[in-house]
Amino acid sequence: RRRAVVDQSIQPGDGGWGLTFDAQGYLQVGWASLFASGNYLANPRNTNGTPNGRSDPALAVNSVPDQYLVRAGAAVPTGIKGLSASLAWRAEGMRRYDLIGRSDGFRRPGYELFVEPGLHFSRGSSAFGIYVPIGYHRVRLPDPYTGREGDATFPDAIVLATYSYRFGKRQTPPASLPVPGER
Repeated sequence: RRRAVVDQSIQPGDGGWGLTFDAQGYLQVGWASLFASGNYLANPRNTNGTPNGRSDPALAVNSVPDQYLVRAGAAVPTGIKGLSASLAWRAEGMRRYDLIGRSDGFRRPGYELFVEPGLHFSRGSSAFGIYVPIGYHRVRLPDPYTGREGDATFPDAIVLATYSYRFGKRQTPPASLPVPGER
């Protein structure tokens, strides 16, 4: 067998364990539910030791970068029992420098902004959701070592499907509350 270097974008993870900081808020305003959430994943691990084929020794292995997601929007009932529709603004990305620890190795810093329509259906103890963030603004940040424009890659759209099950005594949530769409 021949071993070959593959791009980090097709690898199934970055090899790090991180600390998650998360905040969520909901507010009922008339028939609409306003929501906001923020999530920051701080990865203290510096690099993962995975070679990437770059000739510069400082960039020859991949970094284990911090990541973040911010989301805010509104959900409204559709008139069909248990079904609500939502529209959200979403931003997600990767910083040039980590919050905790060193930031060595190769990384693709940048962020993307999305408009995110979605549908959420609740029945009994189960809830289903489908959200389709559509990218409209992309920013590649300069490489922290070379200062050159980064080569971050961005999707045009993402499809997020969720399922949740409530254990224990049933409590009826408002029909218009969405399940936060997370990565």
